[in-house]
Amino acid sequence: MTSTPAALANEGTPKSATAARAGSKGTLLLGLGVVLLASACYLAWQRFSKAPWTQGYRVVKVYPHDPHAYTQGLVFDHGVFHESTGQYGDSSVRTVEIETGKVLKKTEMSGKYFGEGLAQVGERLIQITWKENLARVYDKETLKAQNDFSYEGEGWGLVFDGKQLVMSDGS
Repeated sequence: MTSTPAALANEGTPKSATAARAGSKGTLLLGLGVVLLASACYLAWQRFSKAPWTQGYRVVKVYPHDPHAYTQGLVFDHGVFHESTGQYGDSSVRTVEIETGKVLKKTEMSGKYFGEGLAQVGERLIQITWKENLARVYDKETLKAQNDFSYEGEGWGLVFDGKQLVMSDGS
């Protein structure tokens, strides 16, 4: 039996439409399966995921403090606080009596610096600045500046771990 081109064209149309419908159904079923699987995973995650651990707190004592001091760094040292304050034009390092909030000693920074973190290293205090890349070393007893050094990046927090200074840049 010989088929003419017209007969071949007619024969191909129904098969083509059937194949397209079958492909559509397969795609639809695959999409539905993906949605169902994603929903099941989400529901399982919600059921079995644990809530984050939280820690409460209890205020045990309140101490007076200068409400205008924008505290950036704080060191507790034998009954006093050494504090670094920030704000352009109002940055300082100070020693504060804890019980009364009285400022015992204070050294102002130039208005071009924004004081940030503070760390105690032996008998020295080291104060960093926010964007100026300046660290200033002070004598802990007199708060007189001894020297400066520079570092890279923004200065935010500073701590001495007993061996080295560790600085945060806020990231």
